[in-house]
Amino acid sequence: MLTRMLDNLLSNAVKFTRSKVAIRLEASPAGAVLKVADDGIGIGPDHLSKIWDRFYQMEDSWNKGLNSGIGLGLSFIKDIADLHRAEVKIISEEGRGSLFRVSFPQIKDKTSV
Repeated sequence: MLTRMLDNLLSNAVKFTRSKVAIRLEASPAGAVLKVADDGIGIGPDHLSKIWDRFYQMEDSWNKGLNSGIGLGLSFIKDIADLHRAEVKIISEEGRGSLFRVSFPQIKDKTSV
């Protein structure tokens, strides 16, 4: 499932970037943080609360004809994060790109890894 999450994050970043995608995995005292950022079209504030809904797509996407989908990728990301007790957030600005941040909690019992 984590592979699917990363694939969806990267696929979206590549679809909507202008020139670059950045991936970063960081350790933190609370666990691990995965960040995927692009410098693409961004997501406006009126869409941010809806992007996790199944089948939701931004109608004003500049390349919708080239990068069509059915609107399930971000809802899968949210579902997978929830199953792993992770928190997924987005910081986005229209015309400047998006940063998806997935914070995974620390595993308490190291023998279960």
